[in-house]
Amino acid sequence: MSRPIRTLADFADWARRSPALAGGLAFAGPEAEYGIGLERWLPRYGIACIDASPATAILAQRGVDLCVLDGATAAIAPERRPDAPPLPAPSSEAADTSDAADTSEDADGERGHSTLSLLADARFARWLDTLAGGGQPNILVFKSSYQLEQQCEARGWRLLAPRAGLARRWENKVAFRSIAEGLGLPQAPGLIFDPARERYANLSDRLGRRFVVQAPHGYSGARTWLVDDDEALARALDGLRARRLRATAFVEGLPLTLTACVTAQGVAVSSPFCQVTGTANLTRHALGSCGNDWSTARGLGLEKPRFNRIAERIGTALAEEGYRGVFGIDFVLPPSGEPVVIEVNPRLVASIALHAQLELAEGRLPLLARHLLAHLEPEADGAPLDLHQADLEGGQVILHNLAAGPRRARGGLQTGAHADPGALPGTGYLRPALRVDELGANETLLLAPSTDRWFGSGQAWGRLQGRTSVMATDGALRPELSRWVDHLQARAGMQDPSLTESSGGDSVDA
Repeated sequence: MSRPIRTLADFADWARRSPALAGGLAFAGPEAEYGIGLERWLPRYGIACIDASPATAILAQRGVDLCVLDGATAAIAPERRPDAPPLPAPSSEAADTSDAADTSEDADGERGHSTLSLLADARFARWLDTLAGGGQPNILVFKSSYQLEQQCEARGWRLLAPRAGLARRWENKVAFRSIAEGLGLPQAPGLIFDPARERYANLSDRLGRRFVVQAPHGYSGARTWLVDDDEALARALDGLRARRLRATAFVEGLPLTLTACVTAQGVAVSSPFCQVTGTANLTRHALGSCGNDWSTARGLGLEKPRFNRIAERIGTALAEEGYRGVFGIDFVLPPSGEPVVIEVNPRLVASIALHAQLELAEGRLPLLARHLLAHLEPEADGAPLDLHQADLEGGQVILHNLAAGPRRARGGLQTGAHADPGALPGTGYLRPALRVDELGANETLLLAPSTDRWFGSGQAWGRLQGRTSVMATDGALRPELSRWVDHLQARAGMQDPSLTESSGGDSVDA
């Protein structure tokens, strides 16, 4: 074995020499944005996505190896071999028949516009063959599934992700309540219930007037409902349509999250950072996550050991089941100061790309690099477990389609560095850019979509990222940023003329 990897320089040297990366590494997903950041540090790295965008055009100009299936800037590798073997029929393991199961969402997600459809496309297989150059290709995905596992196994592709069954069980919000109880994690009062047998009065007697109802699986608040009366509960039950649901007392407090990684030597944990949640001009969902803020968190005086102990307990339990790599934990911090665990995301989390960029901009070995090591050469990781406790500066907001139906993106939004919005939002485009380390002082990165691309109601369509905070001291967006968000939503055509704030997860998550 080569010398232990403790620094970013060590990692870069390993990436050049490791036989495990001889077949290259491909990030694969519907959007290219989650794959941006590693291209500077891996010699044989490619990004595969479904939709062309201004970001893919800039990546192509910079010489990044791309596979883009749809759009005017589609870049497809030439055919070099016959099509790969067909995907095998799903195994019986893929059918989750537990009381807490809710398989409909996975079925919807696996059709059409998904990572699975990308990997199943013969053009992707040809491109990956070119990228690998005769070696075994490695594939990094945002979220795995049984079907993705079978696809990769059938074609000899190494999938750098946890086992789908393990990840799905931990991410199941209904099943997680029992997991958390077994680990002694601090939770809000709650219960699992049969929607056919419970009424608002019964639930409110046990949980209080306001409580949260969730389906086993959901994303960005799309299957999470805030309930405060009979009518709200009826809407929630009609929208969630699952055999068993989780009801949890609503906890007033600051939403926080952290990213951790199960390594061969233990659990590496980041500092907690703020989660932008339920902001009306960013998301349709009252409890939907729509951004992150590392800068604001560093000024809160958080007792990091409390969060570390929880993360280490969870990571150790995951490791005992064979888990390795990155996972995330969502918290609410009430005024009492005792963090409450909301959920665990046993996969690459939505903030991982920017988190890696912020660490790389500081010259640090990122947690995402340790995820790669955990799957490819775990014994090579010799970095301290507390390496990621240092505070970071930065933040992002994620813009979603606020309209009740699909909307087509209007033109005129330019991906790249913009002057800080100040009092004149949206007028300061400066130059093309894709990463936060390309920003100067008082600059913000806008990642915009291609003109005329369609977005479903509730779907994310753009991002604003930077090296400064996005939140004010009261937890709301900075006023000038909020005005810019309003401007962008209107200019992109991503809201209804009579838009009003939603009180729950009443939209379709596309």
